[in-house]
Amino acid sequence: MALSSVSATAIFSMLLIALVCDVRSRTIPGLLTFGGLAAGLIASPLVHGGLLTGILGAAAAFGAVALFVWRGLLGEGDALLLAAIGAWSNWQFALTAVFWTSLVGAALALGFLLVKRRRDGSREYPYVPAIAVGTLLAAVVR
Repeated sequence: MALSSVSATAIFSMLLIALVCDVRSRTIPGLLTFGGLAAGLIASPLVHGGLLTGILGAAAAFGAVALFVWRGLLGEGDALLLAAIGAWSNWQFALTAVFWTSLVGAALALGFLLVKRRRDGSREYPYVPAIAVGTLLAAVVR
């Protein structure tokens, strides 16, 4: 499940930009998510030897969280960012990243609830930090 250097660079560059945007404004630019997804699919034949690898990676990541988006528990931008990660990697890495992201996200949610960081009464918190750490764990933990 190792990432190629091209895939790792693209994924962690997207994550860095998304992290800054999400923490600052609680949004992830559509240009970043849709652009990252499209670029991952376009690069997939060169990086992975075939388009199907990118399609399956994107579908696995998005499919794993689609119910949460539909129920309003996860933002569309977060799901599309995960799909872009899947497009740049493969379905195994994408699902591993979603797994680690969910664990990190649960820990962050608990932390936000315990310290009540949101003074505006909202229970929402930026989720890209969880996606970034979860993806990093997927790349490092074997």
